[in-house]
Amino acid sequence: MGRPHAGRHIAAAALIALCAPAAAAQPLSDGRAIIDPVEQATLSAELAGVILDMPVRPGARFREGDVLVRLDCRLFEAQADRAFAERDIAALRAENAAELERRASIGRVEADVAAREHAKRAAEARVARLNAERCTIRAPFTGRVAAWEAHPHERAEQGMPILRIVGTERFEAEIVAGADWIGRVAPGDPVGIALDQRPLTLRATVRALTPEMDPVSQTVTVYAEIATPEGLSGGMTGTATALQSPQVAAD
Repeated sequence: MGRPHAGRHIAAAALIALCAPAAAAQPLSDGRAIIDPVEQATLSAELAGVILDMPVRPGARFREGDVLVRLDCRLFEAQADRAFAERDIAALRAENAAELERRASIGRVEADVAAREHAKRAAEARVARLNAERCTIRAPFTGRVAAWEAHPHERAEQGMPILRIVGTERFEAEIVAGADWIGRVAPGDPVGIALDQRPLTLRATVRALTPEMDPVSQTVTVYAEIATPEGLSGGMTGTATALQSPQVAAD
């Protein structure tokens, strides 16, 4: 009487064993990707002044360190010149006071006051020079100008946005993927992104996954670094596929 039941149990176990690898081998669902530059910024004026020049127009490329904005610096340069002159005068007085102290012509307090006055003037000169340097805004990275927020001959106020820039050397994909990616895709895994705008499939590497899944859409956000950023623009979209096997990744 017990043998038929045992046979059924064995058959069921065998069926489960056969189905488990097949379920595990199911391919992951595709995700939707948005391409954005890693580096992007809105550059603002650190000082108030009239905009003299903006050499790089919207859409044009620039290199790291290139001048993007020049403000009218005549006032700040004059203040810097005066500050450095006052620093030099204070240095002469400090040297003279130190010599007089060695000769016992003045007391130690007078010599210390002269030395501290020189240090104060030197600090003021450095501040004035920094202010003058802030009149020139240079590119913090290599990229392109996305938009002008102001124009030459307009007056820029402190903290006022002047132009928006985006990088061109590093791009990242933000992928909205299904919940089946959780536990099966990890940082370092390869991802292929078939662009909607061009007949091109990008190679990317998973950088991170968000620690939480959206309970409504049952999706998780995956961030992937793109290996070859040439020809990309922010806002491009595509279909992302997790490349789990070496054979698929090589195709």
